[in-house]
Amino acid sequence: MFPLDAALSGHLVATVIDVLLVDAGYQVILLGIERVVRELRNADAERFRAIAPLRLRSMPDFFVIDPDSPQGWLTEVKFRTAQEHWAPFHLVLAVAEPPNEWTGVVKHLRAFRIEPAAQLSRGFFTSRGERIQDVFTRLTPKWPDATIQQAQDVILRIATES
Repeated sequence: MFPLDAALSGHLVATVIDVLLVDAGYQVILLGIERVVRELRNADAERFRAIAPLRLRSMPDFFVIDPDSPQGWLTEVKFRTAQEHWAPFHLVLAVAEPPNEWTGVVKHLRAFRIEPAAQLSRGFFTSRGERIQDVFTRLTPKWPDATIQQAQDVILRIATES
């Protein structure tokens, strides 16, 4: 995949999740390095790694706040290998071919709470995920499962067309 394609797909998927959460009433603060330090977006991989410290490069995409409760979630929309610096956080994972253990109408999207000592194995991802609307509970009254399924379908089209 061409690097621009990968970057564009990542931004589009994150934007779909952002729009769902904001429209459901959450406050979403954008954190990812690509958004915070926009000047690094044009840097090639070598320069990017040389300039940006690991902790900054591994920053989650969002901080999601429920304005009606004392809850907030560091949220990553795509998988990265060096996230332990930011744990605990929530990972929203979109998978084109989900494991058999993921069932339901919206089976391509799962949310995971990642703790500092989490062993991110296949077993972890097949046994611990929750529906996105079960973590971000404001989604349920705002959007029926059919709408969340439509968002899932958009994400799958973005991922498979890249």
